[in-house]
Amino acid sequence: MEAVRAVALDLDIHPYVKGRLRLQRRQDETGGVLLGTAEGASVQITGFKRLAGSTLRQAADAAGPGLVGFYRVQAPGMTTLQPEEEQLWRQILPHGRSVFLLIQVVDGIGTAAQVWTREGDGPTTKEKVSLLQEETPATMAAQPATASVPRLRIKFPTPPKWVPACAAVLLTLVASAWCYQEIKPAGPPPALTLELQARDSELTAIWEQSSVPAEQLQSASLLVTEDGKEKTIDLTRRYSPKGRLILRPTGRDVILTLNVQYRGAAPLSNTAIYVGFRPRRAAPAPPRAVAIDPAKKRAS
Repeated sequence: MEAVRAVALDLDIHPYVKGRLRLQRRQDETGGVLLGTAEGASVQITGFKRLAGSTLRQAADAAGPGLVGFYRVQAPGMTTLQPEEEQLWRQILPHGRSVFLLIQVVDGIGTAAQVWTREGDGPTTKEKVSLLQEETPATMAAQPATASVPRLRIKFPTPPKWVPACAAVLLTLVASAWCYQEIKPAGPPPALTLELQARDSELTAIWEQSSVPAEQLQSASLLVTEDGKEKTIDLTRRYSPKGRLILRPTGRDVILTLNVQYRGAAPLSNTAIYVGFRPRRAAPAPPRAVAIDPAKKRAS
């Protein structure tokens, strides 16, 4: 049951996360977990992870201490928070401030989200937030006083009568040449998806690029960040629009950013985050046997 909000929620969604949540579609995974920090009434969402075949509880266990809530895409017949969702939410996050986002999709774009929030086992409160980019209002320039602005009157000479006629003929020739050009419809812009799959001690990065430009590939690289440490893997020679790469991270929080650059085209980039990865620790080496000289043994 929703309650009247007593403390205003200070919700800060990272622009990258807000942009990715806008692209959630009903035919994709319908929900996932939200990652970030929560202090008092302030909640900062800095990442998210889709279910990708796992249950909500499994995804929450894999998220670790960075879990601050959940999200779901609004579906027909499920336009509000369901009782079973709130019950599971309270079981997984029984303490502290947490949120639940219900994303509203209009014409394939997530335009807004209903936000349910609560503190510990307290009642839930609800408000609505926009997922669209915030526009900065234009600054009005100061207008100078009309009395201090000098006014100039410029008189242009009258062109000869033959000038307008020649201009009309030239415009006709240009328009005719343009009409004979082949007009090709513009194709969809290139898009790049990046997903992560964990199995045992391995983390597989899977990417797929659509609408490959005709220009030459200049560079492709994968930036790997593990617990704050960065390294770059050059993929230029082996990059393909659809591929995968197996990694063996040693940290628990892994951020992968795939950057692709074609000659004369806008750069392509996508980021995937995996929080709470459990790398396999190397087993200690067994003790080595030390040979003893029999002669020294008899002497002792």
